Amino acid sequence: MSIRFAAADHRLRTRMPRALARRFSLGGAANDNAAGSAGLLAERYRYAALRLFAQHGVEAADQARRQAVAARRGGDARGYRWWLEVCRALDGAMASRLDELARLA
Repeated sequence: MSIRFAAADHRLRTRMPRALARRFSLGGAANDNAAGSAGLLAERYRYAALRLFAQHGVEAADQARRQAVAARRGGDARGYRWWLEVCRALDGAMASRLDELARLA
């Protein structure tokens, strides 16, 4: 899939009544990060995933999966959840399969 950028043509501007524009407003920027502790935790997973990627390259998701499996086998539920979410940040499909297998066991 290719992405093309085009300059805005200011001659094609349309005037929308303010009342109608407010109806279509999103209420904030579409790319705002989630607020609260859930957003902060997601940021920590992404940061850990980036650090792991810097260390292991394309093998980072597999490394996170291995850490999650080791934590689960060791009875460390908190560690398992951490590594599962780091894995999910790197490879969502791999993390989903790992979580499904853990639920079946």
